[in-house]
Amino acid sequence: MKRSLTVPLYVLLVFLSGVMVGAVGYRLYNARSVNATVQPKMKPEEWRKRVVEEMQTRLKLNPEQVGKLESTFDTTHQRFTEYDQRSKAERKAIVEDQHQTIRGFLNDEQRAEYEKYLLERQQRRKNEAQKKQHGS
Repeated sequence: MKRSLTVPLYVLLVFLSGVMVGAVGYRLYNARSVNATVQPKMKPEEWRKRVVEEMQTRLKLNPEQVGKLESTFDTTHQRFTEYDQRSKAERKAIVEDQHQTIRGFLNDEQRAEYEKYLLERQQRRKNEAQKKQHGS
């Protein structure tokens, strides 16, 4: 009698383990994999065209409103460009002030070495910028 119950029990256990393995396998098979590719950054012209089209469709803009939207984007772009130029000029002035302050407390020998250091650092930055430009 004992033997008659163990065989069906083993068959049931094998069946249930198959169901569980199948469920786990199905879950793993259908799981989304991580996409490690980086989307290339959109060029400003592409971004602008996409946004204008999206706003035109979604907001149902008429041609006059699209013209005003384009004009608004032109004005905003100009303002950002002017801000960037001012910001760069201000940053450059701050850095130059820092260099002058440092030069002020160095002796002649240190000052000469500091100038060489600044030139080397400037050259390194140029090289790094060129590497970035060429995609290396």
